[in-house]
Amino acid sequence: HLALPSRFLTRRIAEDVSAPPLTRAVMIGRTNELHQLTSAWSDAKSGNCALTWVTGEKSIGKSRVLGELAALVRLDGSGAVLTFRPFLGDRERPMSLLSDLCRALFQLPGAAGCSPESLPYLNRLMGVPDRQRESVSAEVDARACETLTRQALLDLLDGVSVERPLLICIDDADCLDRPSLEHLSALPDLAPHLPAFFVFASVQMTELP
Repeated sequence: HLALPSRFLTRRIAEDVSAPPLTRAVMIGRTNELHQLTSAWSDAKSGNCALTWVTGEKSIGKSRVLGELAALVRLDGSGAVLTFRPFLGDRERPMSLLSDLCRALFQLPGAAGCSPESLPYLNRLMGVPDRQRESVSAEVDARACETLTRQALLDLLDGVSVERPLLICIDDADCLDRPSLEHLSALPDLAPHLPAFFVFASVQMTELP
């Protein structure tokens, strides 16, 4: 049985229940994967932001599990589904997944409600020319800019998820750039009531400090 805490979930859905758990992970039997993912989705869409890992050897069926979950959510209309598959080279492109995520979120209802103060930071993240970009870079240092970019992303996620809960599936997460992973992993703590569920599929779970 999968029980999700009200604020945060990092679960590892493992292919081998005999393997030792990784840091911040709980083992879940493979036979109940889809049922447990749908249960986790039900909790997340009610306002409990969550992250889950589906791990296992290559070609063992991780992508199919993600695909079935996405298809179920699309079929019942319970949320907006976004799917991503980073490439190997994306590891060397800091914030590449967040850039792609922002572009996808801007295509969804609710994005127009994003605060104008957030737009320069989101445009900077996406590499979109912005007349305010130079002033943003000049007025804030790198650390402050990172904080403001994170806040801007939260603003965008909040605006979109108010319209419909978000299911975000990231396949081949082994290729994910670390800054994007760190930002996403912090979301359940930063926005515990965000109705969003992030599912990562990879050969192994990436450990964070």
